[in-house]
Amino acid sequence: MSFFGDIVPEPGERRSHRRWERPDAAFPGVVATTIELVHAEQVAIAVAGIWAFATGFEFSVAVRLRSIDRALTFIDAPIVTLDDGESLHDEFLRFGVQFSNGEKVTNIRGVSVRDQYSEPARPVLSMLAAGAGRRSRDFRYWVWPLPPVGEVTFVCEWPALHIPESRGSIDGRLILEAAAASVQLWPE
Repeated sequence: MSFFGDIVPEPGERRSHRRWERPDAAFPGVVATTIELVHAEQVAIAVAGIWAFATGFEFSVAVRLRSIDRALTFIDAPIVTLDDGESLHDEFLRFGVQFSNGEKVTNIRGVSVRDQYSEPARPVLSMLAAGAGRRSRDFRYWVWPLPPVGEVTFVCEWPALHIPESRGSIDGRLILEAAAASVQLWPE
């Protein structure tokens, strides 16, 4: 008998896909872009690529430091939830996205009482993955829903490194066109 031959899967609860979550059964359309937000003496931050699906989009945030610095140890929690009265540490890299209609979403959350199974009333930003080098961090985020036509603005701020609120934009039509080119493989 093989090593895995006697393993019997345990019955599990099958959870259906929620439409505000990143789809697993689709290939994205791609917006090949680099949107430079910060290029300072010691740090550079950019949105490096956008992958669009029928319901939302994913993007990568690339953080690069010129030299080894303690600051990278503080950005390993790319999304933070704050309780009432709690404040952010200066070491936390703040990041957000704003749509042309004024709606915005950030990596700073308040405590939510929303039912996790009901559709959110406003845009959602979810962390998908993170990677690291000695002087770099890369984060992948998911945004739901797709933006309306108009500019999509990416915003960051990092007080510990004296990075003021910095912005970069892309025409939302590029994201919508990429979403139209996404391929649904099978129903979720």
